Amino acid sequence: MPPLVRDLSISAAEFKTRQAALLQELGLSDEGLVAVFAEGSARGMGAKSHAALRYLMGWDGQETQSLFLLGKGGALLLLGSPFLLPMARETCPDCDIKALPPSQWPQRIKEHLSANATLCTVGFDAMPVWLSEQFEAVCSSIQFRSADAHIERQRASKSAGELATMKAGAQICDALFENLGRYLWKDQPVWKTQLRLEHEARMAGADYCKTWLTVAQQADYPRYWRKECVACPAEGDQILFGIALTVEGYWAHGIRMGSVGPLKPKHKRLWHQVHQALEVGQDRLRPQISLSLVDAAMSQCLVDPTLGEAHETVHRFRNGHGLGLSYEEPLATDNFLQLWGGGGFAEKTAPEQYVAESSVFELHPNLFVPELGGAALGDMFWVSPTKTQRLLHFPLSPFEIELHAS
Repeated sequence: MPPLVRDLSISAAEFKTRQAALLQELGLSDEGLVAVFAEGSARGMGAKSHAALRYLMGWDGQETQSLFLLGKGGALLLLGSPFLLPMARETCPDCDIKALPPSQWPQRIKEHLSANATLCTVGFDAMPVWLSEQFEAVCSSIQFRSADAHIERQRASKSAGELATMKAGAQICDALFENLGRYLWKDQPVWKTQLRLEHEARMAGADYCKTWLTVAQQADYPRYWRKECVACPAEGDQILFGIALTVEGYWAHGIRMGSVGPLKPKHKRLWHQVHQALEVGQDRLRPQISLSLVDAAMSQCLVDPTLGEAHETVHRFRNGHGLGLSYEEPLATDNFLQLWGGGGFAEKTAPEQYVAESSVFELHPNLFVPELGGAALGDMFWVSPTKTQRLLHFPLSPFEIELHAS
C-alpha cells in the first residue's frame, strides 16, 4: 500500500493572496467583478474549467457547476446543487456561499453590477451554450472582458505548498510502479490489474486515479479502458504503464516500461531512444527557454534512420505538457505538438511560450512502431531557478516481471 497522504491543503492565506493579486492585476473599479465559471473535476483528465476556481479558493464542484464572484467588496460562491452546501461551507468557511440554479446566475450578476460596469470572466469559454446565451441576454448592458490569460499566468509558477502537494502525488505514482508486479497475474485480465492499482492510489489519498496499461507482444498504443485490456499477460509481452492521479486537485503523472520475462533486444533499442529523448528534454527545460525548442530537441532523438520505411507509420503522442491543477496546464502545453492521429492536432496554432520558473512539467517521449513494438517513459520535472529536478524516484530503466497465478 502506498503511504497515506495527509494535511496537504493550501492555506486560506495563500488563497487570499491569489485573489488579491488577480484583482490588482485586472485593475477593476470598486464596482467591477470577476466571475469564475467551473465544471467540477468528475471528468478527470478531460476536466479543464475547474482548475482556475480551485486555484483561487480551493473549491471543486465535483459533478456540478459553480460560479465564483470576486470583487473589492467581497466574494460569493454560487453552487449549482444544494447538496454541496455542507461541504462547501466546511471547505471555504470565509466565503459567502449560496445554492442557486445556474439559470438564475445571470440575474444575480446583473443585480450586483450597475449598467456599463465591467465583468471580468474566467472559464466562460467552457460554459454550456444555453447558459452563455442567457448571460448575453440578461447582462447585455454589462461590459465583458476575459481574464483567462491573467489567471493562467498566475498559475504557471508553483508555490512551495503546491510543489509539496505534487510531490505527494509523485510518491503515490512511485508506489504504484513498485507494486505493478504484485497484481499482474497470468490468469487475470489486465483491466483487473489496473483496478487494483487505482484502488491503492485512492486509499493512499489520491482524489482520482486513471491508468493505462498496455501488455502485448508488441505494444501498440496507450490502452486505458476495460474493453481494451481484456487479455491476460503472457511470457514475452511488452509492458507500458502510465499513471495520472490527483492529490488535492494537483496532478501527478508518470510512465514506465518493461516486459514479462527478459526484455527483447528490439524493445531495448526503443527504450534507449525514449530514454535519450527524456534526458535531452530535461537538459533543455530551463527558465525562459522556448517550449517549441524543447519539443523539437526531444523529437529529434526519436528519429531512427535504421527503421527506414517503418518510420512512415510510426505513431507518437505529445512529448510532454504542463502539470498543475489541470492535467494539461494552459500556456505550458500547446507548444508540444499532439502528433497522434495527425490532422489538425499536429498543427501549431498557439503562440510561442517559454518555460516559467518554478513550473512543473510532465515529459513523456514515446513511439509506437507497427510490427516492432512501443516505448514510452514519463517523469515529472520541477523547474527551479538553478536546475530541473525529477519528482519521481522509481528507476527509468526497464523492469522485468515474472508472472504468477492469482
